[in-house]
Amino acid sequence: MPIDPIPFTLVLEGLIFLVAAWISARFPARKINLTYGYRTKASMASQERWDFAQAYARREMTRGGLYLIAGGLVLATLPIPGQIVLDLIVVLGGTVWVCVWLYRKTEAAISARFDSGHAS
Repeated sequence: MPIDPIPFTLVLEGLIFLVAAWISARFPARKINLTYGYRTKASMASQERWDFAQAYARREMTRGGLYLIAGGLVLATLPIPGQIVLDLIVVLGGTVWVCVWLYRKTEAAISARFDSGHAS
């Protein structure tokens, strides 16, 4: 049975997210920089925010990678004839969704932790 390339792409993207999270855990961005790590204005405001954002984004990146893999496996089992357009929408939409979701979750966590007066 040949492998359907569209769902396989979603699984592959999920694996890329997992590998990126593993690399980030193995070789963390210890100091604020412009080239490596989760880099936003909020995450780069202080070393404490930076450290928190790196750990939080890594966890969410892992979760997002697992969502993409699961979505690809589900998509591969759907017996919908002529589903290439639907597959492409799901693949592109899923990838964009995970990226936006990762950003929004991490930024919200930074804001909740540092902008509410608990820590500074």
